[in-house]
Amino acid sequence: MESNCKNCEYSKFQRTNEFGDNVTLLKGICRRFPPQYAVRGPSWGDYLFPAVESSDWCGEWKEKEEEEMGTG
Repeated sequence: MESNCKNCEYSKFQRTNEFGDNVTLLKGICRRFPPQYAVRGPSWGDYLFPAVESSDWCGEWKEKEEEEMGTG
């Protein structure tokens, strides 16, 4: 198994069609640490979890439980 966000216990992904019906993307967030305060951009003033892509990785990676991966 690859050690990336797609397979990490802390990442949560959902499918999105924000670029049209012909393009489906996985949009993810990392919940390893508490949300961070957004200091600029359209979400300024909100607390947000970091956005991640399925191929991203970090030193905090933890393998998902079997049930969450849909194989248990």
